[in-house]
Formats: sequence, C-alpha cells, structure tokens
Amino acid sequence: MENRYRKIWMIVTLCILSVAVVGLILYAVFADRQINDYKNEILAKANGAFEEIVDEVSGLGTKLLKVSVSNDAENTQKLLMDLWREAGTAEASLAGLPLSEETRAKLTAYFNTTGDYAKQLSESLLAGNPLEEKDKEQLAAIKETCRQIEEQLMDAWNKGYMAEVNLDAFIPEGAEAQLVDFVSQEYPRLIYDGPFSESTMNKEPVGVPIHKITEQEGLKAAQAFSGMEALEPGSHSDGQLPFYQYVGKIEDRDVEVSVTKQGGRILYYFVSTNADGLTILPTQAREKEVRAAAQAFLQAKGYPACQESYIQYYNGCALINMVPLQGETKLYPDLIKVWVDMETTQVVGLDTRGYLMNHQERELAEPKLTLEEAKAKINAGLTVTGTAQAVIPTETGGEKFCYEFTCKAGGEDCIVYIDCETGKEADILSIIHTNNGTLTE
Repeated sequence: MENRYRKIWMIVTLCILSVAVVGLILYAVFADRQINDYKNEILAKANGAFEEIVDEVSGLGTKLLKVSVSNDAENTQKLLMDLWREAGTAEASLAGLPLSEETRAKLTAYFNTTGDYAKQLSESLLAGNPLEEKDKEQLAAIKETCRQIEEQLMDAWNKGYMAEVNLDAFIPEGAEAQLVDFVSQEYPRLIYDGPFSESTMNKEPVGVPIHKITEQEGLKAAQAFSGMEALEPGSHSDGQLPFYQYVGKIEDRDVEVSVTKQGGRILYYFVSTNADGLTILPTQAREKEVRAAAQAFLQAKGYPACQESYIQYYNGCALINMVPLQGETKLYPDLIKVWVDMETTQVVGLDTRGYLMNHQERELAEPKLTLEEAKAKINAGLTVTGTAQAVIPTETGGEKFCYEFTCKAGGEDCIVYIDCETGKEADILSIIHTNNGTLTE
C-alpha cells in the first residue's frame, strides 16, 4: 500500500513539475515576444525618424540649390525664408534619433547656423541690400556641407539603419571634422546656440559629478524629472557627455528624456508639440507669460537663478536662452536653453549641455577697473543703455571676466565687453532684431 501511495505521489509530483516547466516555457516565450515587440516598436520609431531626417536634409539641399541659381532678389529672399523654416524643422527631427552626443550637437549646430544665417540674409535682402560675395561663398560652403550630410545619411539608409546602430559608424574616418566643422568657418555667432557656444563645448565637462550611474538609476532620474512613470529605456550614447535615453508618451505626444551616465543629470528633455510648423508672433503680454514659464520651470527643477537672454520663435515655440547667475554676474558659458509652447505656455524642451559642460563656482577677483573706468574705454560715439558684469568664453577655451555694456550706435544695437582686469576690449557683438526674435554676431 505504501509503495502504491509513493508511486501516486511521484506521478502527481511529476505532473506538477511538468506543468511548471510548460508554464515557464510559455512565460519565456511570452516575455521574449514582448521584448521583441518592444524592440520592433523602438526600431520602427527610429526608422521613421531616420527617414524623416533624410527627407528634411534632402529638402534643405534643394532649397540651397535654388538659392544658388536664383537671380531675382525677391525670389531669393523668399527661398531664404523657406530655408530658415526647413532648417528649424530638420533640427526638431533629431529628437527621435539615437545619435551620439557629438553627432547630435554637430547636426544641431549645422541646422541652427544654416537657418539663422538664411534668416539674416533674408532680412538684409528685404531691406534692399544685395548679397555680397562673402555671403555667396558661405552659402556655397553650407550647401557643400549639406551634400556631405545627405550622402552619409543615404549611405546609412542603404546599409540598413537600425535603432541599435549609431550614425557615427557611417561617417568615414577623417571626414567628421570636414562634415560639420563650424569652428574653422566664419559663420555668425548666433544667439540660438548662445553667442559663445562653439568655444564652450570642446572641453571636459565640469558641471557633472564624478560617479557613474546605472541605466535603472537613470530611469528613476528621468521619471522624477518628467513626472512620468511610464518611461522606457531607449538608446544610449557615449562621448563627451555619455547619456541614457528614455522614451514615453503623454497622451498622443512623444516624450524623450536623456540622463548623463556620469552623475545622473538631465541633459535633454523634449515633448513633441502639435504645432503645424508656423511661427507664432506673440503679443508683449504673451511673451511675458512665456518668459515667466521658463523661469518657473527652471526654479522648480532646482537650477540656479537665471537671467533671460534672447528669445526666438520657431515652429509654434519660443526658444529662450537662460543665463545662470553667480551673484549678479552673468555666466554665458553655462547657458541653458528652454523651449516653451506658445499656445499652452508649457515647457516642451530643455537643453542643458552648456550648463553641464561648464557650470561651476567661479573665483571672480575684484575688478581692477571701476565701472566708470571701463565705460571710458568704449567708443565715445556709443550710447550706453545697460551695464552688467559677465563671464564670457574665449576662442581658445578659456574665460574672461568682463564688464558688459549694451549700447546704441545710431539706430543699431551692440554689446561691448571690457576685460575687468586689463581694461582691453574683449569682444563686440552686434544685436540683430528680427520679427521672429533676436540674434547676435
């Protein structure tokens, strides 16, 4: 009898184990299918974004070709306006691509520079000033760069782009500097990326802690920042500022949060908008609300006190350049860029790259010149309308502590920087006012 019960027990145990094994197999198959579905979803999104950027760059190339062959000032002016708008759209398309931080920064610089330069030339033509030979040469250089970018993108496309593949792999050795090397070209220093952006990025970051974080720790940081629990790991990138990317949705809008692998700081934050590509020109009251929204957002997220710098309007959004302060001194290398939806005044974008690369407590020595002594150094024909102290970067990667004088020269505006220590003229920026914002060169 005992043997009989033992046999029954063994059979029951075997049946239970068999059911458990089958269950585990089914669960593994189901989990694997879920993982594959998720990978396919990310791949589809990345491929869609990649196809979009290919189309955008191709469109830019077409516009640049038309500008180069047009012999009618009025038509050229319209083409340049189209070029400005398309460059802004192309820059926005980068959000969905798992690019390395270096490639993203260089492509962003290309699109921003191209768009703002086209806008500047369009305004000049509208004022009755013909294109100069140097403008034509720069447009030719921009067009050649666009051709090379499109060539590399198409090569990647033909080789079968995948979400896990980094676009850098398709840039031939030695061609990267030639592809988008703006440092060696005399393009205007545009306020869209900050008037001093180029010289603040080619260095080791000083605004992030030393310790490294895991992808899971980065996810928690992204969730806390965005207030979204339903974020999922996306791609990741290595470079000067390696980061983990996390993606999700708010209703029908895509959300992207990038967190630095070093220190777990927010690098990028973008929410897609329902804008139709049109540029909305705000009333003074609306602009005040937009600026206040950017200030409130940074304060709520724990960033230091900032002063609003210049503002531009693209694709239904306001891009506000926020300059962190140390006391009352402006820290231009630490620039933070904030995008605000013009319709809802919701913050839909954040770029802290300049801040993370450069932010630190500076040891600012007492100026050797008084404000009045520095003011005496500037051209007597200028009318000073504002003064401040500011840290500005040098072309060699250093920094200078300066007096900042906002001035009027006849009907034009400019900014003159006088070195607080030597009293020498450190830099001059011309302020260009347009219907869509302000930039400098």
